[in-house]
Amino acid sequence: MKNLLAGLLLLVFVSSANAAIIDNGIYTTDSTSGLDWLDLTETTNKSYNYVSTQFGIAGEFEGYRYATGLELNGMIENYTGIDLTGIIATSWSNDANIGGLVNLLGDNSTTTGGGGWFYSRGMTADTYNSGSETRQVFAVLIDYVDILRNDYTSSGTGINFRDEMSSNMGSFLIRESVPETSSFYLFTISLLGLFGAARRKV
Repeated sequence: MKNLLAGLLLLVFVSSANAAIIDNGIYTTDSTSGLDWLDLTETTNKSYNYVSTQFGIAGEFEGYRYATGLELNGMIENYTGIDLTGIIATSWSNDANIGGLVNLLGDNSTTTGGGGWFYSRGMTADTYNSGSETRQVFAVLIDYVDILRNDYTSSGTGINFRDEMSSNMGSFLIRESVPETSSFYLFTISLLGLFGAARRKV
């Protein structure tokens, strides 16, 4: 029984040690938060009003929802290791991780990127009330080509009309991550093996 418990603890430890940011093509998995992030280029030039109608069964973005600013900050923290607790706008010098995160979340800077920077820019679930009108808060992660300039991430500072479409604006969409099939099978087989070994010893 002790060996079985030790084996289970080892599996949990190995699973935790493998927590990472995983590039799956059109979406990126943050295994720490258990969330999949859809590539921004999939929603670029599509309005909040349109995207919001596509979360249901057979919709273009079935199973997804808008990420909050806090969830985006969590993704940035998990990728860069920088604590953003209570911060809605921050910058730091020559952080290569931001460039990597822009690549993962999707570069929708269009022609602007060729002028010296690349960025991931998208709407979040957060709202801003402007008089009688509700607008969506957007966030942007900027990767400057010039290494003398600070890479920059800003969350919670911009607003966007809900029916507005832009060639350099997408939507930060997330869904609960589905465990990778191979990892699930490996865990299950290992677990069955441990139980089998324990039964033979009884």
